Amino acid sequence: MFTAALILLSGAMACNKIPDKESNYHFLPQDTNPIDAAPVIDGTWQIDTVRPGLVWKHFSGRDIDVTGVTQNVNVLEMDMTNPRLHLKFHYGNGGGVKGDLSDDEVNRLTMNKGLVGGSDTKRATDEVFAYMRINEGAVACVNGAYEAGSVWIRAKGKYHALAGSTNIPDNIIPQWKSEACVVCDSEGQDIQILFPGYNEVTEKGTDAWEVAAQREFYRTKSSSWPNMFSSSPLLVYNGIKFGTTFVQRMKDSPDPPNYKRTTGISENPIPHQTNTHPRTAIALVEDNDAHAGCDKCLLITVDGRQAMGVGISAAHFTEFLMYHFPNIKYALNMDGGGSTCMCIIDRGNNANVVNHPIDDGVIDQVRTVNSHFYITYDEPEPDSGGGESE
Repeated sequence: MFTAALILLSGAMACNKIPDKESNYHFLPQDTNPIDAAPVIDGTWQIDTVRPGLVWKHFSGRDIDVTGVTQNVNVLEMDMTNPRLHLKFHYGNGGGVKGDLSDDEVNRLTMNKGLVGGSDTKRATDEVFAYMRINEGAVACVNGAYEAGSVWIRAKGKYHALAGSTNIPDNIIPQWKSEACVVCDSEGQDIQILFPGYNEVTEKGTDAWEVAAQREFYRTKSSSWPNMFSSSPLLVYNGIKFGTTFVQRMKDSPDPPNYKRTTGISENPIPHQTNTHPRTAIALVEDNDAHAGCDKCLLITVDGRQAMGVGISAAHFTEFLMYHFPNIKYALNMDGGGSTCMCIIDRGNNANVVNHPIDDGVIDQVRTVNSHFYITYDEPEPDSGGGESE
């Protein structure tokens, strides 16, 4: 069933250069000692075709090119030009709960900092995958957006969360988790990453952490996109490495929030993005010169907080992705930490989990979360001769 091919990808790699301006963004967790805890083996890539147009790439071992430590990285590469493949957005229990907001309620809640969503809407990634595999033909599933109170969530044409607070819920941290968003059409094939207020000339956006401006941007864009998850930080936009300057851009914002008083809190954006953590991201790749625009979508997980996978900072995540996939045009960091999880059909453990999620310090424990990405594949109909028609 599975025959792995080892590759090094060195021929397509660009020279790695970590920016001097943010050279001190890599911090190892105090409870992690990967070099002493496990044999040091330089990382390699394994490649497996899950379905025509859907490829699983797995990197395991020491990352000698960017971070210098042991990493465990899983990448799902989806051919957006293959009509049988579809990226879907999911929210809630099992098959998802229906959003029940009218247009008037959406406008009111958005302007009045309303909050939609709660703990009763959460399910573990492997549970959601099991349901979607049976009911919609899903072949893969990955965790999605941050907690509903911090982000904008629209799935299958229904609103579920509207970035309802200027602070992260139940915290004094100013809101920062909706810097950009990923959107998708109802067919699951037109996928884009949007950045509020981006100016192609100045290569800067408006104040990306001003919540009212974010709400207005997402409200106006929602009418065109049935699926929308906002998140942060933006890693790559139009080929520019935004993820390597997250801290500096936040400090340079027109009204920089005072995060010094909250340095020790885990939801503080600066340590949240400069420390090494498990991470999830979505990226769009422009690989085919004959096809206008991006033609591949990547779903990426990086394990962390364990010997076999240390984790990665947002800046190093950007560098790692651009080093191994130099044709990435857009990339957005999604919810990570204990939420990071990837399931692939007929791979991994008994629940089809291919990475090693860690929740509350327990390795291979899958956390319950609000939202997910999943990929479906339209199986071809058998032909009259008993074979399959393409």
